[in-house]
Amino acid sequence: MSSLTVTLRVLAALATIVGCNVYRFMPHSCTFRRRPNMQRLISLMHSVWLRPWIFIASYLHARFFILHFLLTISENVADNDKALTLVYYLSALAMKYQNIIASIFITYIYKYHLKNIERTLNEFANIYQRFIRRFGHAPRINWWLFIVYFTEWFSLAIPVLRPSGFTRVPYVGEKSPMNTFLSCSAVLFVSLQPFFLSLLAHLGFLLLHGYYEKEHQLLLQSKQPRTDDVHEELLENYVALMKLRQHFELLLRPFVCVGMFSELNSCMCSFHLLLYDKHKLGYLLYTILGALIYPLCFVYQSQFIKSVEQQFGHELLRFKNNGRRQKQLQIFCHYKLVSYYTLDRSMFNIFNVNRSHILECLYVSWIFAMFTNSLLVNSPHAWVQHNANKEHGIL
Repeated sequence: MSSLTVTLRVLAALATIVGCNVYRFMPHSCTFRRRPNMQRLISLMHSVWLRPWIFIASYLHARFFILHFLLTISENVADNDKALTLVYYLSALAMKYQNIIASIFITYIYKYHLKNIERTLNEFANIYQRFIRRFGHAPRINWWLFIVYFTEWFSLAIPVLRPSGFTRVPYVGEKSPMNTFLSCSAVLFVSLQPFFLSLLAHLGFLLLHGYYEKEHQLLLQSKQPRTDDVHEELLENYVALMKLRQHFELLLRPFVCVGMFSELNSCMCSFHLLLYDKHKLGYLLYTILGALIYPLCFVYQSQFIKSVEQQFGHELLRFKNNGRRQKQLQIFCHYKLVSYYTLDRSMFNIFNVNRSHILECLYVSWIFAMFTNSLLVNSPHAWVQHNANKEHGIL
C-alpha cells in the first residue's frame, strides 16, 4: 500500500468522524457510493446544528458591529477611538472566522451538487486505475507542496481554538451554555471540517497535477510518429483529464478563495505594522513571504495544468489535420471538447488565477493598511503620545 493510499484513507476516515464525508470506496467495482445513513445524519446535523449556529453567531456579531458603528459616526468628541477599535475588531474577526466561507460553500455543495461530487470521485478512481494499468505504479505527487498546503490550513484552523476576549461572541456570558454551544460549534464547523476537507481537496489537486505531469512527459518524450489508434487512446485520456479538471474546480474553489483571503489579511496586517513602526521591515519581508507561499504554489500548479492543456489542444489539432478521413468527424468532436475545456475564461474559475491576482491582493492590502494607519495616526492616543514626545524633546 502506497503512502498516497494511506494518506487518502486516513483523511477520509477523519472527515467521516467529524461529519463531512458521506462516500465510501468500493474496491471490487472501483467506485464511490453514498452511505444513506451517514447522509441522513449529516443532513440532520446541518438542519438542527449548523444553520442555527450560523444564524445566532451572525446575528450577535452583526448587531454588535452595527450598534458600535452607529455610535462611532454619531459621537463627535475629541477622544473618540471607537473607529480604530472597530476596524481592529473586524480584522481580528475576519482572521478568526475566515473559514466560515468554506463552511458555507461546503453546505451549498452538499445540498445542491452531491451528484457532481460523486461523479468527480468516480472520475478520479477511473483515471487512477487507468494510470496503474498503463504505468504499473501509482501516480507520484509532490509531498513538499502537500506540506505547504497542510501548514497553510493548519494555521487557518488554529485561531478558532485559541480563546480570545477581543473576538468572543458578544452579549453572551463567558460560562453560559450558549457560549459553550457557539464555541464548540465554531471548533467543528470552522476549524475541523474545513481543515480535513481542504487537505482532501488539495491532495486531489496534487493528484490531478501528477496526472498532467505524466502525460506531459509522455508528450515530450514521444519522437516517433503514432498510429491513429494510439492517437485516439491518448486523446481520450486528454479529454478525460480535462473533464475531471472542470468538475473538480467547483469542489476546490471555496478552499482557494479562503487561502487568497487569508493572504489579503496577512499582508494587510504586515503593511499596517510597517507603517506603524518603521523598524519592522525585516518582519514585513518575513510575513509577506510566508503569506505568499500558498498562492504562489497554487498558481505554479494551476498554470502548469493550463499550459499542458494548451499542448493537448495543439496535439489534437495536429492529429486532426493528419488523420484519416473516416475518423475526421470523431476527431473533430474531440477537438471541440478540448477547445471547450481549455478556453474557459470565467472569472470564477480558480484555474485562471495567475500572478497578477496575487499582485492585486498586495495592492488592496496596501490601500487598506494606509486607511487603518490614517485612523491610528489621527487617533487621540497618537496625539497624546506625540505631544508627550515633543515635550521631552524626542521629536
